[in-house]
Amino acid sequence: MKKGLVVLLFLIKVATAQITTNIISNSAIGDTITTYLTIDNCIAVGEFDLQIQWHADSLEFVQLQNYHDNLIGGTSTITDTLNYFSYNWIDIFNGSTGGLNINSGDTLFEMVFVADYNPSQASLNIILNNFYNLFSS
Repeated sequence: MKKGLVVLLFLIKVATAQITTNIISNSAIGDTITTYLTIDNCIAVGEFDLQIQWHADSLEFVQLQNYHDNLIGGTSTITDTLNYFSYNWIDIFNGSTGGLNINSGDTLFEMVFVADYNPSQASLNIILNNFYNLFSS
């Protein structure tokens, strides 16, 4: 039986991008869990900040993988701790290519965890989700 948790997020400063993540796991302790951060309404974004938190007693962060191809046009700063992850992305072309544009429903990147305890109760909390539009007044 699969158990899932969906965390939907809010919108953010100027741009209308929205991040969603979904953990579906019938995993056992020690199994690898991959969660996909999908995005909607990512149009002409010049910069974004994401902060994601989880329970360290349930999940152990391993890595990010499978970044969306359009993230290549920017520079990023990644900070991770025992139960906290921060990702900042800035358009290196300063809008000359129209900023970050990603189709709704596409995966921004994947986060990989190892289940440490009761993975069916694992959750992610997106505590900061700021997207800044290039062309706002």
